[in-house]
Amino acid sequence: MGALRLFLACVVIVAHTSAGGLLPCIGGKHAVRIFFIISGFYMAMILSEKYHEGDRRKWLFYSNRALRIFPPFWIVLALEIIVTLAFLSMGRSPVESAWLPAFQFLVEHGKWGVVSAYIVSQISSIGVDLAFLFTITKDATFQFYHGSPGPGEFRGWKPFPMGQMWTISCELLFYALAPFLNRLRSHWLVGLCLLVMGFAFSSYHWLPANVSTVAADFLGFMQMGYFLGGMVAYHVLRPRMEILPRWPQFALALALVLLILDFKPATSISSTGSEMMLYLLTIATLPLMFSQTRKLGWDRWLGNLSYPVYLVHVSVIRIGDQLGLKNALGTTTQGHLLFTGICMVVSILLAAALASLIENRLDTWRQRRVQHC
Repeated sequence: MGALRLFLACVVIVAHTSAGGLLPCIGGKHAVRIFFIISGFYMAMILSEKYHEGDRRKWLFYSNRALRIFPPFWIVLALEIIVTLAFLSMGRSPVESAWLPAFQFLVEHGKWGVVSAYIVSQISSIGVDLAFLFTITKDATFQFYHGSPGPGEFRGWKPFPMGQMWTISCELLFYALAPFLNRLRSHWLVGLCLLVMGFAFSSYHWLPANVSTVAADFLGFMQMGYFLGGMVAYHVLRPRMEILPRWPQFALALALVLLILDFKPATSISSTGSEMMLYLLTIATLPLMFSQTRKLGWDRWLGNLSYPVYLVHVSVIRIGDQLGLKNALGTTTQGHLLFTGICMVVSILLAAALASLIENRLDTWRQRRVQHC
């Protein structure tokens, strides 16, 4: 499943560049939700196979997750701040996603409590998803999201140097609950998954329209159903799907690939139906993909790049903007795609360096901790 995870990270890059909307494949929102499903599958697997022997193993799970997430994130965060300040000293500032002016705006208005909350939230990644619910007005007050910001306003996530960490904010919630969710019997797990997914999908009807849009797309609890779907894939579907004949397995995998690559034409028939089919096919196919790829070293290596690619890609896009590359290339469809391709290649190269220097060594240490505990 490593190649799929890296592909999903590249889809997020497409969504965050000027090529978003030009390709027929799934969008960034769908890629992130599939990530959550995959995360649920992996967490159910490692909790069942590595961390299932009492409270000591549970705390080992928590600490190993922290070692997986935070060291590379803090390195990229520090580099993002340094690079932004360096460009600012040269009189350059990104046109889009400029976090420093938004942060300075709060400082200039004396919102020290809010500034402290943003700093703590960014460093810990806790609560980053909540910021998406708000718009900061020209008076530096917070209002619930009400559509495109007006003059002097900006979205609540703008002051974050790495606003993409909202997904990790969600994952931290999932990880905190995962050891307890993993103990549920299968029928309770399925029921809870359906309940949470139904709650999220129905939020458009019982939440105010301005809030429901961002809550359903970004709020951690609203994303919990996808994580639970991955746990269902491991506990309920894996024993059943692996005994299927080869042709149904191939048909399911082919259907998922075709839907991922040609998703937008499918939404013209039914947007909600296409989304539900995408997630259901992902949940059903995950056990098959894992069983076919678990022994492939190259696939595992590609998968290990997905998280560092996700970490660095926004900074790479901003640097391209600051250097004028985006404006120089982004005047035609081909230019938009070329800029996206450059950002993708650079992000993957930086991710490979980060994985080699930091992540792989940390992973070796994490595995030793499991073996010696």
